Amino acid sequence: MVTQGPVGKQADGVGANEEQSAPKHPTETPHGPDLMAQGVIRSVHCNRPGVLELRVEGAKGSVSLYSNDAYKIDYRALNFTPKDEIHPCQDLEGMKARVHYFRTADKTVDGQITIIALNK
Repeated sequence: MVTQGPVGKQADGVGANEEQSAPKHPTETPHGPDLMAQGVIRSVHCNRPGVLELRVEGAKGSVSLYSNDAYKIDYRALNFTPKDEIHPCQDLEGMKARVHYFRTADKTVDGQITIIALNK
């Protein structure tokens, strides 16, 4: 089962891998071609409320991606059944994945995430 909520809350309500701040990238409705980055997820960083930034490192290079609402990402486990719930802010680092995204007006990143399909 894949969950989309943060866990590991500290006393101040912020998760162990989360910080509280306003989104620095625009929230856009999916548009344009569906692009895909395949590789290993690195540099996972979460900000409250629900902002997720990460990098996908693959054979074709590195792609920097984000979502301002990690709860709206479609999480999938392709060729395995997770032993427990998957918590994006804690569990994505180092996992192999196909990450679907689209380009946005923000040119400081490669795009906004729509799907994270994990595989072993």
